[in-house]
Amino acid sequence: MYTFEVSGLKVVQHWLDYRMREPKGKKSSPLDDIYPERWTRDFTEGLLELLWILEATIAEYPRQARMLTRVAKGRKIRL
Repeated sequence: MYTFEVSGLKVVQHWLDYRMREPKGKKSSPLDDIYPERWTRDFTEGLLELLWILEATIAEYPRQARMLTRVAKGRKIRL
């Protein structure tokens, strides 16, 4: 799941980078200089929830591929 990407964005890596002691990424305001001093229980829960969502999403890929094939082979609407 660590390598899972959406439009080139590595989801788990981005999530972690944003929550590190010295966050990576763009800074758009002075608020970006405020960051956690330690890893919290909320971070652990959030990371687990993210991983569960990604797991469920990836598990659906075969079904989505079958559905796409059925749609592509199905009747077409002509205007």
